[in-house]
Amino acid sequence: MKELTAHFHKLAKYELHCNAALIEAIEQNNVSDEKVMRLMSHIGIAQQVWLMRILAEPATGPVDIWEIVPVTVLRERLAANMQRMTKAIDMLSEPGSTTIAYTNIVGTPYTNELQDILHHILNHGTYHRGQIATRLRELGLKLPGTDYILYIREHG
Repeated sequence: MKELTAHFHKLAKYELHCNAALIEAIEQNNVSDEKVMRLMSHIGIAQQVWLMRILAEPATGPVDIWEIVPVTVLRERLAANMQRMTKAIDMLSEPGSTTIAYTNIVGTPYTNELQDILHHILNHGTYHRGQIATRLRELGLKLPGTDYILYIREHG
């Protein structure tokens, strides 16, 4: 499990890097496009929901996973999510903590393996960052490189 834990920590750092790069591009270009902001907000909100499930943190009320949040709030949420992500990934090395029982946003109970949920969270972010990149290109903006291999070349 040590190798798996290290792998997920590496992917989480990549996730943090990509989200920060897109937020910086959004700020530098004064992007207020609804689709871009809704998708970027969704990444942060969905991460938060999943990580709270993994860590068995109580819900603070109903969640609108498509709410648009200000960039300042989004930046803080993503930073808090990465702290949660680190704790969640570290659970992979704890005995008996790899099966997570949770309830989805409509109240249906599920059970999944922690590594599968972590993979989903990271894959989900990549998917929506691709949608954001497409929209930013349509708006004529130059984007930061967010390909995984580019990140590895630069950060190892």
